Parts: sequence; C-alpha cells; structure tokens
Amino acid sequence: MTRFMLAALVALSVAGCGRLNPFGGAGETDEVMRPDTISAEIPDDRPLVPALAGIEVEPDTTGAAIVRATAAIPRPGYWKAALIPLPQTDPGVLRLAFVANPPTDATPLPAPDRVRRITAAYEISPRDLFSIREIVVLSEQNAQTIRR
Repeated sequence: MTRFMLAALVALSVAGCGRLNPFGGAGETDEVMRPDTISAEIPDDRPLVPALAGIEVEPDTTGAAIVRATAAIPRPGYWKAALIPLPQTDPGVLRLAFVANPPTDATPLPAPDRVRRITAAYEISPRDLFSIREIVVLSEQNAQTIRR
C-alpha cells in the first residue's frame, strides 16, 4: 500500500510540472533567421543589441512566466535594456526585440567576457501564456527561439 501511494504521489507531482514550468524546462534554444525588416517594427527608439547569447523561460509564483535574455555586447556601458513585444504575425508566437542604448563614450574599454553581457526580462501573464507556444527573441545579428 505504501509503495502504491508513493508511486501515485510521484506520478501526480510529475504530471503537474508542465503547469509550473510552461516551457517544460527545455533549456534548448534554436538559432533562427532574423528578418531584415525588423528594425521598422520596433515601437521604440533604442537600437537592437548586437547579438544574443541565450534565452530562457522560468515560471513565476503567480502562474506567469518570465522570459530572460542575455546579450553579448562589444564593450561595457550599454544601458536601459528591455525586451519589447513586437506586433503578432503568427498566432501562438510571441516575438520580442532585445533593445538597449549603447554607451555614450566612444572609447572602447577592454573588459572580460562576464562584463560584456547584458540581461533583460519580460513577464508573460498567465492569460497570455495559455496561447503562446513559441517565443522568439531578436537582436541585430541573430535570433533565438524556444518552443513548448
């Protein structure tokens, strides 16, 4: 009886993981082609970051999800980073543009890799999360996607 209860408890807890982590903990991202006309669609005056280093989706305690993207930047000093939602072109696909203001100082500063990273996040509400099956994050040089 104890084994049966333990097995049932494990099965039920594993079945609930999909709701708690909407993208299944699939840390796998795919590199995709970035559209050439993307800059015209961004409703913001900040430029796209140079290149994406990675994206991940984590569950929130409220049932929402948080998309976190990290960009590789050529030098320190980028500021006011954000993930900006773009107009929806495909149902079920959330497209985010990773934008940031570049440094105002024109002198390049040497810095280690860990300093040449910038991170931004975007919260997806539980209502919106229900209809999203794919998230695409765009930068100047590349784009990455994560699917359910």
